[in-house]
Amino acid sequence: MICPKGSGATASYEQLDGIHIYRHPLTEARGAAGYLLEYITALFFEFCLAVWISIRHGFNVIHACNPPDTIFLVAGFFQVVR
Repeated sequence: MICPKGSGATASYEQLDGIHIYRHPLTEARGAAGYLLEYITALFFEFCLAVWISIRHGFNVIHACNPPDTIFLVAGFFQVVR
């Protein structure tokens, strides 16, 4: 699982009930430029973590449920290289 760090969930990595959870820094958005920066930094960290997870653990499925669902761009990379 890849998600942003938040209140009560600040560890960069933890394993709960056999699920590996990787968290990336969260950029707080303010205004249109802030949202653009937030999405770009989130996609960057999600891509880097997905590559790391692929190397370290491997995976068969990417389930994306992160509004506005831009993580499909990260999943698209793995569709092309596999």
